[in-house]
Amino acid sequence: YHDPPRACVELGIQMTEEEMHALVATPRSVLAELASRLDGRISRLHLPHLVSRVKGAQGT
Repeated sequence: YHDPPRACVELGIQMTEEEMHALVATPRSVLAELASRLDGRISRLHLPHLVSRVKGAQGT
């Protein structure tokens, strides 16, 4: 959240400049509230390449 361009690179996703500006302009508390209300089936971005990287970093 603090550095959307870096997060996008690390996640391997693309956001438009308008999307990044909107994300940064939205208060963190509002984003947290939205995330808490989303149905669990849609609240997480499916990034299998990150799952394997995280598991590897944890030694599992």
